[in-house]
Amino acid sequence: MKRDLDLLRDIMIYLEENLAPGGNIQSNDISLYDGSDEEYKKLSEHIKLLIEDGLIETSKPVVMKGFAIFMIFRITSKGHDFLDALRNDTVWNNTKEKMKEIGGFTLGIALDIAKGYMAKLINQ
Repeated sequence: MKRDLDLLRDIMIYLEENLAPGGNIQSNDISLYDGSDEEYKKLSEHIKLLIEDGLIETSKPVVMKGFAIFMIFRITSKGHDFLDALRNDTVWNNTKEKMKEIGGFTLGIALDIAKGYMAKLINQ
């Protein structure tokens, strides 16, 4: 599986829009996949990436029928920084274009590119 930065961003935006303070969202209730097993596996792996990068806090996964299901509790401060930097479509598209030019990305590099582009816009 390749890491899909669009999916990471979509998950974070979904959580920001749907996760109430003090509430939670079960990962298999996120409506960003077509309901197929393969699509949920992809979504689940990307949730694991968000956890590893410290962007969200979740319960330990419950494995049911071979699928990891998470209870997502909150977006961390680092997660909000990610959203603030990459929510805007113009900034997002510019960031993706720059990443294509360099031939790869990490979330840290994506954030740095986005922050640089935002700073450029502010200074214009």
